[in-house]
Amino acid sequence: MTFIGKHTKYHNMGPGSLLVDGGDKILFPHQCTAGELVSDRHYHVYLKYAYASAFLNQSSDFHTYEKLYLKMQSLKGRIPDLIGFNRLIMNIQNEGFDTSQPIPIDCNYDILDGSHRLAACLALDIFPTVQMYTKMSKPYEKNVFSSFTPEEISLIDAARIEVLNRFKPSLVNEIVATVWGMTLPLWNDVLDFIGKDNIKRAFLRHFTPEEYAAFTALVYSTDGISFKNLSRKTWALTKFDPSAGTIVLNMSQEGANDLKVALRRHLIEKVKFYNFDSIFHTIDDKEKKAMEILSVADVYKPVGDMPINQDFQMKVKKYLSAQLSTHIEYQEALKNVSNSRTPMLDAIQDRIKLAIFDLDGILVDSELIHANAYIQILSEYGIVLSQPEAVKLFSGQSKTDNARKLEEKYGIVFSEEQEIRKKQWIRVQKQKLQTVVGIRDLIQSIPCQKCVASGSSMETIDISLKATGLDEIFPLHKRFSSQMVERGKPHPDIFLLVAEKMSVDPQDCMVIEDSPAGVQAARVARMNFIWYGLGSHVSQAYGSDVLYFMTEHFKKMPNMK
Repeated sequence: MTFIGKHTKYHNMGPGSLLVDGGDKILFPHQCTAGELVSDRHYHVYLKYAYASAFLNQSSDFHTYEKLYLKMQSLKGRIPDLIGFNRLIMNIQNEGFDTSQPIPIDCNYDILDGSHRLAACLALDIFPTVQMYTKMSKPYEKNVFSSFTPEEISLIDAARIEVLNRFKPSLVNEIVATVWGMTLPLWNDVLDFIGKDNIKRAFLRHFTPEEYAAFTALVYSTDGISFKNLSRKTWALTKFDPSAGTIVLNMSQEGANDLKVALRRHLIEKVKFYNFDSIFHTIDDKEKKAMEILSVADVYKPVGDMPINQDFQMKVKKYLSAQLSTHIEYQEALKNVSNSRTPMLDAIQDRIKLAIFDLDGILVDSELIHANAYIQILSEYGIVLSQPEAVKLFSGQSKTDNARKLEEKYGIVFSEEQEIRKKQWIRVQKQKLQTVVGIRDLIQSIPCQKCVASGSSMETIDISLKATGLDEIFPLHKRFSSQMVERGKPHPDIFLLVAEKMSVDPQDCMVIEDSPAGVQAARVARMNFIWYGLGSHVSQAYGSDVLYFMTEHFKKMPNMK
């Protein structure tokens, strides 16, 4: 095995490189059209493409590009290996791309290594397999070409123009399709089913959660659906990994519609838990939205050294400010801002019929009181528990669930006398109980129905609401306790009971929560939800700058049945 250069090695198919350091994998190995990897940051690929094309066609200018290739490699400090490059080209032509050796790329689809294989794929019009990493690609050293004559540069530029014309289709009247969620691991199967001849472009995009929420809403807004259904679809997709596939189809709209039906039937058999948002979606281009979607998701890099999507945030913000209040309310929660008029209020006025408030940590600032009560009793067993640890362990759940946790984690069952002392201590502390910052103004501003759904007992709910003067806002028939159901949060039982008793469809409910258990319960109940993180316990126990459903902590929570 002979190593040449930092990331390059020869294998039995000829020269082909593997990433050997620097960067975490963030997208699984997947196929893409070779044109997505073209970049002026790697200008040398155009010369390698010209050589590969001339070699395959045995054209008259083959020896010209051969000399240029040898010159470039020598100036680069590499040992030229034309025999190895030729062998690589022929092997890819005869056997296809070696999918076990994906080309390493960065988030902009700029190659980290593998320029010879990319050039061969471009010449053969073959889909390569790529592996995305967090490491950012460096531009090819341009001084390598400083000694090239203007005539030699013009030959490379001619190859560049040829590549751009072949692999950058027009964005006019394109039919664009997206692939989401559970279907993404079947990405290569999707491309095989569609057929390479029916595909102009194909690539995956790894988004931040905020970008993903914006992109999904943009895609589904093209359907002409109601704002309510748009919000529901966008919300449903936030449950998945924030990545999406984009395919430009080389077929008519009628053909694309037929393909969508056939592909969904094909994939339903392979996707374990079918979800309408996780299969395949084609965009009706009646309003030319496909161009806008491509401009947001695009990874193509025709000119210059600037990364693609450099204006992505500007496009997203412009779109969100005009259309997507659901995402704006997420941004509000991200910033932990409380105003007299919040984006959440706008969303509720538009589509929400019932606002369901958690009690502890949302309405009343009591989570630290409960956490300290557990800390005191556990100290009698010689167990030292910090306040953040206690909040994470016991907040947002019922007394029964917390008792189960105590027994499972510590092998402890509080005695009746200890439960009484804990209860008395909490009651004394709650005489000084305050409401959570900003929550009173928010409650009074919401025009729809309001109720409380808590993991606490009904007695505790009554005491807390009375102590803070919220009992008049939430009368007895609008108070619900986990004692009313078999299972507490993170199971959805309490929220489903509330929807039933209040005669409101779950999708028309908005849950306001502060704990992972509460958010999980709302998600499984298929309700809208928002994280309100202004309780005094949040800064100690959780990252207060993110939504729970967007965090690794929330992603790792099991799905409840």
